[in-house]
Amino acid sequence: MTVLDFAKDYMDHGYWVIPTIRADKKPAIPWKTYQTEKPTYDDLECWFSEDRNIAVICGAGSGVVVIDADDKDAERWVRESCLPTPFRVRTRKGCHYYYRHPGAYVQSKARVIPGIAVDVRGDGGLATGLGSIHETGHIYCLDGNCDMVSVRDLPVFDPGWFPRPVVAVQREKIAYEGIDKFDRATRYISKIDGAGKGNRNQSAFQVAAAVVRDFDLDFDQGMTLLAEWGESCDPPMDPREIADVVRSSLRAGRRPPGSKLNQS
Repeated sequence: MTVLDFAKDYMDHGYWVIPTIRADKKPAIPWKTYQTEKPTYDDLECWFSEDRNIAVICGAGSGVVVIDADDKDAERWVRESCLPTPFRVRTRKGCHYYYRHPGAYVQSKARVIPGIAVDVRGDGGLATGLGSIHETGHIYCLDGNCDMVSVRDLPVFDPGWFPRPVVAVQREKIAYEGIDKFDRATRYISKIDGAGKGNRNQSAFQVAAAVVRDFDLDFDQGMTLLAEWGESCDPPMDPREIADVVRSSLRAGRRPPGSKLNQS
């Protein structure tokens, strides 16, 4: 089967896919629209060639969540802690486990279990699909004794499988002299354009310091906002990069935490 054949097979089963650049897994097209809008078969014909890989779009729009277990210990944890799923893809180092999106926002998050290489690809996330070729030559293939099933036949993802639920931070009022910190930070970051290639990491740290630290947000709140901002970068930032930047902003900064909260 060609990469285009695999892409069409995904679409036949209800999944949404886009092409990625084989060398670095980056989207080969502007793809934010397709988080909420299903691609067409004509799109696939235009997008996919033999030098492209497949990325499965995750999130509420596509109805899919993928758990990425990156080594044998992580695979063991998923088997023992999560519902079994009939659709699993063997990656270079581990396995992707496909689940149906629960409806509530699911945060894309790296290393959700301390010390275990488990990532969650939820809203705004991508998972490398069947037929894709890793730079080492590994071909993403079906795991043993399983098959691609339709999205509606997948077991539902449950945030409760994880010690800290992998869901978006609720935008609730946070007491700080009567100020809603999260809403103020949301409005602030909405005015900041995404960064281009070459200065993304430096810009991301500056944005994180100005939003996460200066509005006195916690890690999960910062990840929620920075993940959305990172999608507007060119190319979009990986959730692992975002997580590193948010952690750095919480550890370091010239201004004290919450410095923007007393500004009018």
